[in-house]
Amino acid sequence: MTNRLPEGVTLEQLKANWDEALAVYGPAFQRAKILDATDKGRLWKAIQAKFPAYQLLPDVNDVSYVKNNLLASLYCVGRSAELEPTSEHDMETIKHINLVLQHLCRIIVTGKQIGRAHV
Repeated sequence: MTNRLPEGVTLEQLKANWDEALAVYGPAFQRAKILDATDKGRLWKAIQAKFPAYQLLPDVNDVSYVKNNLLASLYCVGRSAELEPTSEHDMETIKHINLVLQHLCRIIVTGKQIGRAHV
């Protein structure tokens, strides 16, 4: 068998790099595999859970539902956007409108309302 490795690269170096990568990234890779399996509805297989043949497996759609809602809430805005003035004449008016919008967001606690909507 011919050596098709790049110049100056040996099998020993590749093996050492592979072993180091497994040690450093192995746990994170396992977590990613479990999360991926959860998304696909195969959590019990991924964590190698053993159940008797007669037992119904608990549904894992709830796990995906919670994860999706958590991700969705990360991308929700906790307050309203600010208006941008289009001319020098609008600057003072827009500044006051933005202050009112900020105050309204504090009063109704927008982030808390968004959290409630996702539960």
